[in-house]
Amino acid sequence: MTMFTLGILNCDELSEALKPDYESYARMFEELFGRYTQLEVKRYEVLEGHYPQCMSECSAYLITGSKTGVYDDEHWLGPLADFIRAAYADSQRLMGICFGHQMIAHTLGGEARKSNKGWGVGALTHTRQSEHAWMTPMPERITLLYSHQDQVVALPKEAELLYGSEFCPVGAYWVPGRVLSFQGHPEFNRDYCRRLMEARKDRYAPGQFESGMNSLCLDIDTHYPVRWLLKFMKGEDIS
Repeated sequence: MTMFTLGILNCDELSEALKPDYESYARMFEELFGRYTQLEVKRYEVLEGHYPQCMSECSAYLITGSKTGVYDDEHWLGPLADFIRAAYADSQRLMGICFGHQMIAHTLGGEARKSNKGWGVGALTHTRQSEHAWMTPMPERITLLYSHQDQVVALPKEAELLYGSEFCPVGAYWVPGRVLSFQGHPEFNRDYCRRLMEARKDRYAPGQFESGMNSLCLDIDTHYPVRWLLKFMKGEDIS
């Protein structure tokens, strides 16, 4: 193994319309992190039952988004929960994005469920809830791209809230040295977000598609969570 290896647990398959340009969430993350640093990446296709043979295969693990909910009756959710519990018990560093963010919290004693507030789509802003020196600069507000119905409604007891909003109170959280997690999608770009909203617009409440599309003109703060994720996965999260 090289000095640092990131394991990406890919938890979804993109639509046929998006695959030619974006391939997979794992590929999107690989390209995103590659713009900032050099990493060895190993991909694990969770829907096909692919997992590390041993925890030491990678230095840290990232769990991607998915159209599946943590409460759904899918055969692969149980093994994924088992992996999260085993990785956490082994003090492996875990990162979650959207579904991954929800699944880690739900598995470790928190709760995630479908929100009665409806969809969160487009560019949304969350406000800082706590400060940590290793995350400097840590702006008061960050704007990321989102596409979710489900939310974390209760954190695991060891977790600390980092960012949130009135619409989505748990926008980001961490467990020192163990977990760093975001509801937003740093791997999304505006084109992907726009095309995803167009494909799902019949599911939204009246006016939500238009407001989501209009929000794409906002500045997106991708660089903040990417730098924090890189520092965290390399063990530089020392406050």
